[in-house]
Amino acid sequence: MYIDHEIAVLGLNTTRRILWKGGRVDVEQVSSIYEHFGQLGGKQIKIVVTHHPFDLPKGFKDTHLVGRSSMAMENFAKCGVDLFLAGHLHVTHAGNTERYEIAGYSALVIQAGTATSTRGRGELNSFNVLRIEEPEISVETHTWQQERQTFVPSQPKHFRRSSHGWRAI
Repeated sequence: MYIDHEIAVLGLNTTRRILWKGGRVDVEQVSSIYEHFGQLGGKQIKIVVTHHPFDLPKGFKDTHLVGRSSMAMENFAKCGVDLFLAGHLHVTHAGNTERYEIAGYSALVIQAGTATSTRGRGELNSFNVLRIEEPEISVETHTWQQERQTFVPSQPKHFRRSSHGWRAI
């Protein structure tokens, strides 16, 4: 856990010995996050970091979502989680939680590609840089360029918090 005046970050272990591929959350984990974030008095951006995703890029089936995600999202909405960071799929994606259809709530979901693995799933190696300047968050993906032997930043994607949650701008 990390908390300062701008952000509050909590990790959530979604891997399971038997379900390493799909992963899931349990009630105790969700309750713990609800407790920690529910006690914050400031205006920190609340971030949950997981291995398995709460949203998916196009072309992926819902079976790739972390297990019990609907139960978790209902509770995360109540304590105002703003941002979910995940990996697992080795595919870059920036989306939101609208799939859960929670009235008045939409958090960002940022999926990382892979920076160093050869398991790129058809994408070049990459990593994301997030810049948080309340009420906006920008996501800049840096993609490996072999001919230049360096990671090159993309055009950032920008999101703004509104009364209905986070939206692309």
